[in-house]
Amino acid sequence: MNSDNKSKKQKKKPFDNLVYDFVKVTGAVPAWLWLRPKYYYPFGKPCKDGPLLVAANHYSGLDPVSVLLSFPRHRVNILATKQLFNTKITRFFFTRMHCVEVDRENFNISSFHEVTDRLKQGRIIGIFPEGKINEREENGSVLDFKSGVVLMAHRGNAKVLPMYLSKRKKWYHRQRIVMGAPIDISEKLGKIPTMQAVNDMTEYLREKEIELRKYLDDNYPKNKSKKGENE
Repeated sequence: MNSDNKSKKQKKKPFDNLVYDFVKVTGAVPAWLWLRPKYYYPFGKPCKDGPLLVAANHYSGLDPVSVLLSFPRHRVNILATKQLFNTKITRFFFTRMHCVEVDRENFNISSFHEVTDRLKQGRIIGIFPEGKINEREENGSVLDFKSGVVLMAHRGNAKVLPMYLSKRKKWYHRQRIVMGAPIDISEKLGKIPTMQAVNDMTEYLREKEIELRKYLDDNYPKNKSKKGENE
């Protein structure tokens, strides 16, 4: 029975990758032209091989596109809200795009296991630890992170890569993306972490996100001229 299930998964995999790759390749050019992302590496360019949990801030519905563009040679699995899987068409599409269905209000154990299993397979997972779009991002705030990001990284034996996505004030502004240094969760927490240690690590990741934003603000302050913003 298990061998049959494995064989079925193997048969689906080439088709799934074909859809994913087709969408990513055909959508890459218009996405690049629209966002014109500019990358910053305060700690040097990080290794982008899996297993890796990419933790980014969340201010727009286009944030998953920005994450995908940041890994042109890899297939990134994005955590997506269950509302996107409501119809047969959307379920077909987001499943073929390797998205993981999650309930933002009640993150269930099956989603947790799905993410950790994929991490153990060496995949790259994109997650938005704030849990929702941050409508206060304009004021420079970063919402509290959900502890699931730490628990999944620890269980999946994956490093966490902090990433900050700038909010474009005008449609023609370039999006600026800051990548931090990968954080080895298992090394910091040990084999059996306490809940307090998990909470402390969650806040630590949030602080790293704030540091990335500060780096961007220090190098490109808000009072720069419009010409500078468009560079």
